[in-house]
Amino acid sequence: MKNKLVNTLLTCLLFVAGNMYALTLKESVVEALNTNPVVQERLKNFNATQQDLNIAESEFYPSIDYVGRYGRNRAGELKEDEVTDQTYRYYSNSLKLTQNLFNGFSTLNKIDYQKTRILAAAHHYVENANEIAFQTVQAYLDVLRAYQLYQNAQENVNINESIYEDVKSLYDTGLTTKSEMTKIHASLSLSKSNLLVQRNNAKEKEFRFKRLLGRTADVSSMTMPQLDLPLPESLERATMYAIENNPSIIVSHYNIKGSEALYREQKSNFYPKIDFELEQVYNEPERTNSFNSSDDRISAYIVMSWNLFRGGADVAQLQKSRSTIHKEVEILRDLKRQTIEGIELSWSAYEMIGHQLKELYQYNVNAQDTLESYKSEYELGRRTLLDLLSAQNDLINSKSEIINAQIDKLFAQYRILDSMGLLVNVILGDETQYNQVISPTLQPYVEVKDTLPINNDVDQDGVVDNLDICDNSLVGNNIKPYGCAQQTVDSDFDGVIDDKDECPLTSFGDVVDEKGCTVENSENKFVVDQNAYIESVIAYNEKSPMKSEKLGLYDYEFSVDPNKNVKSTPMDNHLMYGKFELIKRFKEVNMNHFKAANSDEQLEAIVNDIKAYQNQDITVTVIGHTRENSDKEESYNDAMQYAQTIKEILIKKGVKKEVILAQSRLDNDKLYVTTRYIDRRYNDRVHVTMYVPEALDDDKDGVVNELDQCPNTPKGYKVDNKGCPFDDDKDGVVNELDKCPSTPVGYIVDESGCSKKIDLRVLFEHDSSVILPKTLQQINLFKKYLDDFPQYNVVITGHASKDSNALVQYNMQLSLQRANAVKAYLVEQGIDEKRITTIGKGFSEPLVSNDTPEGQAKNRRIEAQLLEAAKVELN
Repeated sequence: MKNKLVNTLLTCLLFVAGNMYALTLKESVVEALNTNPVVQERLKNFNATQQDLNIAESEFYPSIDYVGRYGRNRAGELKEDEVTDQTYRYYSNSLKLTQNLFNGFSTLNKIDYQKTRILAAAHHYVENANEIAFQTVQAYLDVLRAYQLYQNAQENVNINESIYEDVKSLYDTGLTTKSEMTKIHASLSLSKSNLLVQRNNAKEKEFRFKRLLGRTADVSSMTMPQLDLPLPESLERATMYAIENNPSIIVSHYNIKGSEALYREQKSNFYPKIDFELEQVYNEPERTNSFNSSDDRISAYIVMSWNLFRGGADVAQLQKSRSTIHKEVEILRDLKRQTIEGIELSWSAYEMIGHQLKELYQYNVNAQDTLESYKSEYELGRRTLLDLLSAQNDLINSKSEIINAQIDKLFAQYRILDSMGLLVNVILGDETQYNQVISPTLQPYVEVKDTLPINNDVDQDGVVDNLDICDNSLVGNNIKPYGCAQQTVDSDFDGVIDDKDECPLTSFGDVVDEKGCTVENSENKFVVDQNAYIESVIAYNEKSPMKSEKLGLYDYEFSVDPNKNVKSTPMDNHLMYGKFELIKRFKEVNMNHFKAANSDEQLEAIVNDIKAYQNQDITVTVIGHTRENSDKEESYNDAMQYAQTIKEILIKKGVKKEVILAQSRLDNDKLYVTTRYIDRRYNDRVHVTMYVPEALDDDKDGVVNELDQCPNTPKGYKVDNKGCPFDDDKDGVVNELDKCPSTPVGYIVDESGCSKKIDLRVLFEHDSSVILPKTLQQINLFKKYLDDFPQYNVVITGHASKDSNALVQYNMQLSLQRANAVKAYLVEQGIDEKRITTIGKGFSEPLVSNDTPEGQAKNRRIEAQLLEAAKVELN
């Protein structure tokens, strides 16, 4: 007990010590975001774009220009005064102020454009930060995958070496053949070759990770991320969330706004330009020039310039701007499709891999048991070497498949979060830290000014960038001349260098002591909770907040923290996932300067369609929308007012109040791109949608409950228009269960649909139809049965045996005579002859083989079949 406690404490201490130096996924992402040149380039681009706003705003301020001239003038001939040519020095000084008063709103639209560019640049930075974070996650997981596969390949070598030793021992003692020795030698060589391949693959993944991180990572310090993040409630919700929050899509939205601002700026060319100009001229008379006295003229002007014709250039430029807006909208639509594809692929992978892993885990257990059994059986000579190697390959393959599937599912989780724009936020797990990353989007107009000179030793390791192979080295005293940290050899990647490692073949991920040996009772850090990879992560708990009443069908709040994750309402889920006979979306009702009289015809048509289904459990959503508004509370109230207005009109026109659901979507969903001011009015609108539920069909047989006379029909049965399974032969057993589908009408059948045959055990002598006295007791018992159940009639069938001389027609007649003999006896005993029908079958239906005298005796018999009275049909 004491030793176990010591081992446990030692394991905990080693875990703590290991975590102090562990390179977790979070730390890798943070380091990449802070140092990767792609992210930093976008950040500097954002800083540069900020200055474009200052440049645009400068047009609001006056321009002050000083003009000084010096030169020589030649007067030339002045005809009036007959002045001769004179050359003299010329001096001129002037100070001119120019203030633009009107330029067709060009400056305002330039400022709008630059503000939009700043927001686009900020989100473009976040887009690249997310992309680098995503690549870092992928590279990190690929390194873990590669080294686990490398460890699996090493185990394959170990198993082959063990088998090799066993086979060699048998071969040396003459108990096995040379061919088996050759075979295991070949298998061992192949396993060693595969080990080298996996080592090379692992190095490739390391190099990829190094490119993103800027330095070589210590593989032994890496840890396995947890698969413990809940996902949205459905693929549809995840996709809709991604469409609104994916960084690339957000950037595209701002690009559209920018192209709209440029379009409006281009319209300034159709307006005049009006400037105020103030100029002061001053020239000294003492200097030799053309002035006899001081020149101190002051000029003040209002200057208007207006281009009247430019060859159609302005019109063409404006049309080009329109097309540019269309282009940006199509780019957005393509990005949306890409996002949808990505999240659907990831979601499918996440779900399917979970099912796959369930089978793989069982495959691994069975493969391990099989290998152990085959080893014992091989030693006893009950298995061949090929059997043993096949079992070994199954085990190694099962481990490889599990490693790949586990990493793939983990990566699929991060791919979904990346598409939704949540990857960095989730990995960092700290709001303050995340806000630092996205600060350009939170404070886009707070200027950040870069300074000079630029330091060309970015990691401050004493090696300039043009010599530095690892330009993100951790500062220390072990930096080599090429800028990378000095590496120590650790062949088994356990964190203990080979010179000090007393256990040089430790499995990758094992917890080791200072000697490099696996700590007793410790668990490999790459062993995962299998249930977590098979079952869904709990998304909600008792602390999960309720959805706000202000939020509607299209509003979805998601968090990977169950304590903050908001669950959709039952109505949301009904409308989002329910089965409907009809979903009718009516044309939007424009609410700009709304007057009910102007929309009466449209609303009347909506009401008539709704009334046609009011006897069903329908739902009618009335959702209000507004034009773009920076005041979101005002936008919410306006949109809700629009919805309530239409709701009241529908109620007045006869729609039931309880079926209408009024909601507000603020300005979130713009129906039209509002390039022109006048276009804003089209986004003040209400959308009315009617949901008609699919009629209930509990047994899923295609007949709704109201018409289903057989409401519990098993799945897959074909039914008639009443919902009941078909029974073609009317024997009370449905076709799907009827093993005798052509039973004559009226025959009493068993649960398989076959008629109940009663063997009366009445046998006959050869070539005779005389009832033997010993069989009368059986006939009398049957007579009593008929007396007790008068509702049944009976068909008596006679049979004959067959020998080498048997004739068909003769035996048909003989078998009928036997049936008639029994009928005659029953009639004598009081049974109404109308209740009895006789048939002769000859030797066509033998009970047993006719090859022996005993068999022939058994086939000379009588059978009786019961059927309902008055329903006799003969074949």
